[in-house]
Amino acid sequence: GKTFEVLDLTSSGIESVEEGAFDGCQERLNLLRLTTNHLKVFPFKDLPLYPRLETLALGGNELESLEELVGLPELPLKVLYLGNNRISELHPENFLSVPHLGILELNGNNLTSIPPKVFMPLVQLESLYLYKNHIKHLATGSLWFSTPILRVMDARSNHMETVDVDVFRGKSTFIILQETHLGGEKLDCK
Repeated sequence: GKTFEVLDLTSSGIESVEEGAFDGCQERLNLLRLTTNHLKVFPFKDLPLYPRLETLALGGNELESLEELVGLPELPLKVLYLGNNRISELHPENFLSVPHLGILELNGNNLTSIPPKVFMPLVQLESLYLYKNHIKHLATGSLWFSTPILRVMDARSNHMETVDVDVFRGKSTFIILQETHLGGEKLDCK
C-alpha cells in the first residue's frame, strides 16, 4: 500500500501522539512536521521504526524533556527542530543516537546550562541554534564539537554572565555569540 513521505500536521491542535500513531508511514516517512501544536511529550522511542525519517519538526510545542532519546539505536535524522518548547535540560547522552544531524534547533527553550561534550556525537552538525534560552554560564566543554563543518552556532539572548576557560573547541567559519540581556552585569570570561 501507499504511505506518506511527508506528514505535516502543523497547527492542528494536537495535544498528544500515541505510540504507533504513524505506523502506516513506517516504510517511506521522510519528514514529520508537528510544529505549533500542544504536545507535552513525543514518543521518541518509536523513531527507530522509521528508517527513512530525516527531518523531525517539533518546534512550537510544550515539550519538556528529551530523555527518551537516550539509549536509542542510531537514527537517520538530519534535521531536528525543537525550538520554542519548554525543554529545561539536556542529558549528556541526548544526541548519541543522532550523529547525522546537520541542523539542531534548541532555541527558545528553558535551557539553563549545556552539559560538557553533549554535542560531540554530532559529527555532521552544520548549524546549532541555542538563542533565547536562559543559559547564564558556559562551563568548560559546553561547546565542544567534533564536526569539521559547523557553520553557525547561535547563542544570542541568553542572559550570559560567565564563560569558563576552554568552552569552545572545534572548527567553525562563523560563530554568533552575543552577550545580550545581561541585566547590567558584566560578562566574566574566566
